[in-house]
Amino acid sequence: MPIISQFLAYCALSVLVICAIIFIAIVLDRKKKYWVRDMWHTGRDLLAVLVCVLCVITWVVTPLIYEFAKYEYIPVTLDKEGRIVLHPYGVFTLGLGGKYSNLPRGDISPWRLPTVSLLTDNPKVRTLDHHVSVRVTNAQVFYGADPSRISMNERSGGPTTTTTENCIDRNVELVLQRIFYDLNNTHSKDLAQFFNPLDATQQDSYRKLMEEYLNPLLAQNGLVVTKATFGISQ
Repeated sequence: MPIISQFLAYCALSVLVICAIIFIAIVLDRKKKYWVRDMWHTGRDLLAVLVCVLCVITWVVTPLIYEFAKYEYIPVTLDKEGRIVLHPYGVFTLGLGGKYSNLPRGDISPWRLPTVSLLTDNPKVRTLDHHVSVRVTNAQVFYGADPSRISMNERSGGPTTTTTENCIDRNVELVLQRIFYDLNNTHSKDLAQFFNPLDATQQDSYRKLMEEYLNPLLAQNGLVVTKATFGISQ
């Protein structure tokens, strides 16, 4: 829905609410022997009350029928042809049947990624932690790869608050977990060379390895690596 249509619909809703309040006030005023006029001596007072009531109703009702765009995410819907539509100013959700999503604008940083325990030449066992962030660069591919995402929220707010079925960040985390289980297995020898997280050269080599391995796989979900560092568990 174009932004002009959204604005007109919002104005129409506000006008209907005002008219409904005025109509109810007039009916009550006549049935109760003008008690409304006695309570408010001037039309200005009555108008002020009506405006306050309208503000309260709008504040309560609007979030139920309108999804606002925010700094962190942008609402996404599907058009009749199944194409992704981004709504930078928000969108009315009436009639969508829950088929809308909040696409994160920035990086998505998974809460948990599979670690790997490496047996080095020393010999010594070392546990490597992955810290990788990704970003959606192709919304059409992202939602096309998993149609259920069109009904997902943006973020879960924590590692255990919600399931992967209804949050974008947890869904992406699951995608990365599957990839990292394979990565830890196929590139264990390459990962064994990383032992000092404070060494900038090692971090650069690690980031290059992650980008070369992950980006072709993540492209199938419209994602790209934006940050990649490693750590060593003590």
